[in-house]
Amino acid sequence: KCDGSAQGTVLVRDIATGVEHGSPSDLKAFGGLLYFSAFQGVTGFELWRSDGTATGTQLFVNINTGSESSNPSLFTLAGTNLGFTAKQKSTGKELWQTTGASTSLTKDINPGAGSSNPIHLTNVGGTFYFQAYNPISGYELWRSSSSETVLVGDFYVGSGGSYPANLTAIG
Repeated sequence: KCDGSAQGTVLVRDIATGVEHGSPSDLKAFGGLLYFSAFQGVTGFELWRSDGTATGTQLFVNINTGSESSNPSLFTLAGTNLGFTAKQKSTGKELWQTTGASTSLTKDINPGAGSSNPIHLTNVGGTFYFQAYNPISGYELWRSSSSETVLVGDFYVGSGGSYPANLTAIG
């Protein structure tokens, strides 16, 4: 927490006590709170949030229970949701969303433990657009709203994939 001066910089909370490092990263403001990935030995890298106070800085969701990390990242706002990628043993690395009140996997795009590896997460009019993999279409363009997650199109027909990148909201 910083007010812009060296004297105003204060430790909000020591997330990983002892010799461990909390290593907070991928910080994103959402709903008046700060969401981020941080490390603790008992949980690994998981989703945290903070209101700027020590007691208000807490583990928010332990997606991959136990000490194996879910490594939440690529935090992106769209509408009333915060989207991010995270890994779970049973689903691999997939797209997740939180409203601040509830957090859930949007869809297991590459069914089972395999990962769809969503990247280039972009907000277009309150909907997430991103590149993701599944064995039928390869790496293609997907979209996810609060109600559904669907393949936009199999632009390179078959499992080869078109690898859409540099997604930009226009108009």
